[in-house]
Amino acid sequence: MMTEQAVLQQIKPYVQSAPWLADDAYVEEQTGYVYTTDLFVEGRHFDRAYYAPQHIGWKTAAAAISDIAATGAKLQHILISLALPETVDEGFVSAFYRGVSDLLQTLEVGQLVGGDTVGSPLMAVNVTAIGKMPRWFHPGRRSQAQPGDVLIATGYHGLSAAGMIALRQGLEGMAVACEAHLKPLPRLKQGLFLSGRFPRYALMDSSDGLADAALKLSAASRVRVVIDIHQLPIHNDLKILHGVTREDPLRLALYGGEDYELVAAVPLTPAQIRDLPEGFRVIGHVEPYREGQANAVLINGTTQEVLEELSFERTYQHFSSSGHFSAATTPYDSDGIPPKC
Repeated sequence: MMTEQAVLQQIKPYVQSAPWLADDAYVEEQTGYVYTTDLFVEGRHFDRAYYAPQHIGWKTAAAAISDIAATGAKLQHILISLALPETVDEGFVSAFYRGVSDLLQTLEVGQLVGGDTVGSPLMAVNVTAIGKMPRWFHPGRRSQAQPGDVLIATGYHGLSAAGMIALRQGLEGMAVACEAHLKPLPRLKQGLFLSGRFPRYALMDSSDGLADAALKLSAASRVRVVIDIHQLPIHNDLKILHGVTREDPLRLALYGGEDYELVAAVPLTPAQIRDLPEGFRVIGHVEPYREGQANAVLINGTTQEVLEELSFERTYQHFSSSGHFSAATTPYDSDGIPPKC
């Protein structure tokens, strides 16, 4: 099976920004502009059986904007290109862009400035986001973690995966998880907080899961990333889902993906930890990497016992034969809200 990393290795010789190819977005050092683009395909990234058009607009824009947040930059502009089947009507297009507009209004930053449309047998959405690093701010890089750093993250992990399961199975009582899956909120303010205060820190988003973020930070920085099970927050919706489906909340938190939270390794003093703004939580720390050790692990912080060596094999694989989605059982209603969300 072809992997994303294998594809990137083939692209690397042709990309001028190859040293930063592993980052979420390209930062142009001379100007401070930040560029990223994301492609979303129906059936792999969204399912119209339970995604209303406005949800598709919101989420695809949010995913690209999250890459801007993951550099610590401020969003400037987005451009969207749509590949649309003949079965799509004008109402879909209007609702799609209403979702994009609602997100930008919620974020109170950024403008939609263009894009393209094309007829296609398959629906696809491409979003390009452009950001700007404020003067004297410092971009986050995956390669800037150092031993002694504190590992912090925003929000809850596993909520989006729990929401996807709830939506596909028509389960009730998990409104927060469903909202997290359909309408994720990029953490722009939290990214700017880091870039404005720390000359050196490592940062990325967790679009492919918390374990994926820990492993990639570890690989780029050549350190060992340690997550403490006692510091990892588990939202109550994951516990509700476990009671119905027996889905393991810890597995969802580590490997669920599509949460679009930020994960950072930062040189924090105890006083700075206490003064972290709302939304950040300490979830672990960074250690020196030693030959023969696992790059990223889950531990019991009380006993220091290693509970699990984190693995790329369990994370979301972009080129696997099956994506996140299959046929759903819960269509959205006239307002675009799944009836049992």
